[in-house]
Amino acid sequence: MLKQDLLKLINEFTKETWKYEESDELDNDMEYIYSMEKEIKEADESSVKDLYEKLNALIEIIRLKHGYESVIIENSPPLDDLRRVLNETVLSEDGVIEKYCYAKTMYGNYINRISDLSFIQNSYTSVPGKEGLYLAVESLKSLITNEEYRKLLEGNQISEILTDCIKLNRGVSDIKVLETKYKELISKVWKQSLSSNVDNSKFSILFSNILGNGGNLIDRASEVLSRPGFASCSLLTSEFMATYGFNRRVGFIYPNDSEIVMSGAYDLSSNVLGEGIRNRDKETTLSTPEALEKIGKERAKEKGQDVYSSDCYSEVIVKGRPCGILVLGLGENDINIDYADAQELASKMNLPLSYIDTMNYKSELSEMDKYYISFHAVASYLGITANDLSNMTIANENSSFYRMVDSYKEQIAEMYLTLRRDRKLNKENMCQMIDESLDIKQVWEEIRKDSK
Repeated sequence: MLKQDLLKLINEFTKETWKYEESDELDNDMEYIYSMEKEIKEADESSVKDLYEKLNALIEIIRLKHGYESVIIENSPPLDDLRRVLNETVLSEDGVIEKYCYAKTMYGNYINRISDLSFIQNSYTSVPGKEGLYLAVESLKSLITNEEYRKLLEGNQISEILTDCIKLNRGVSDIKVLETKYKELISKVWKQSLSSNVDNSKFSILFSNILGNGGNLIDRASEVLSRPGFASCSLLTSEFMATYGFNRRVGFIYPNDSEIVMSGAYDLSSNVLGEGIRNRDKETTLSTPEALEKIGKERAKEKGQDVYSSDCYSEVIVKGRPCGILVLGLGENDINIDYADAQELASKMNLPLSYIDTMNYKSELSEMDKYYISFHAVASYLGITANDLSNMTIANENSSFYRMVDSYKEQIAEMYLTLRRDRKLNKENMCQMIDESLDIKQVWEEIRKDSK
């Protein structure tokens, strides 16, 4: 350790304090730090080590009093005694190293136990264009509050993540620098959090709905797989299921070690064809599954939506190849016009086929659920296939079909609930009930006649 190292330390710390909140007390403390420069320059080499220990103690005390650590101390009742000691500490008095050791021990012990970060109120809440920053702040908080994530942290990472979170929340940190800094840790979090399948009651998967824009499942799958390795997914969990498209929900599951290119709690309108895939307003790579799920739930609650059939989906761009195929439905069995194609695709690709019955997670149908079951029931009853839907080129015929689906959704929802309760839910029984109660065929024939 050389005298010039101590002078450099003072200079670097001065730059750090420029981002602290201004106060007379901070100015006075820094004046004492500057006063040490003369003492350092005149000191002989034998006293440099002692001067370093003193200088380091002074700098750390100033951080605890005025830096980002002070936000934690000010908002944590268990640290009231530490706050009192720091406020009473005069840097020029003897015993500053002992006081620093006491403060360091008390602060460190508390940080190792801290779990409530509600005092960090996200500055980017509901701020247009700051959605990515909002997600990043919530994700940094979750690294500490989530017990499973926390197990992945090493050494003093908790304190470091906390101060980085506060800095980012105050707008004094570069999000891109933090993304790079935590890239490896975030990758571990995703890999640990994601499930390989949906067979268990608790799961978390990356799901790409390849039928979101309609069309034939086999053709759409070929189109998706022809892309240069990128896929647009949503995070689905056993606590929250929201995905792009709500009447045809069939797609790929991606493995837990897929590379996360970017993610957002909103639709990123991304281009997954390989160029221009970033959306800098809403995305970040500094995201955790828990934060995405939390934001999705909050958005669904604000819109009064069922968390198992919401349109408040996230978008996660991944680089990888699918490891499974999933149908997300209501236990409708062969009523689903895409299920046979899903079976065929799974066989062709030699991938496992999974099914999630969302009614196993709730007690009633949402409005989206009613539309979903009406869509598949009406299409099955009329014998309309995925190819037929794609070929409905006459605007009136196409839009009229969907209006008809909507107009019958309440009645068909009641039929669905009856058949499900009686454990008789299948295409044959549904079609029979429709035939006995509704005039769908007649209405459809009239629509098609008027469209010609």
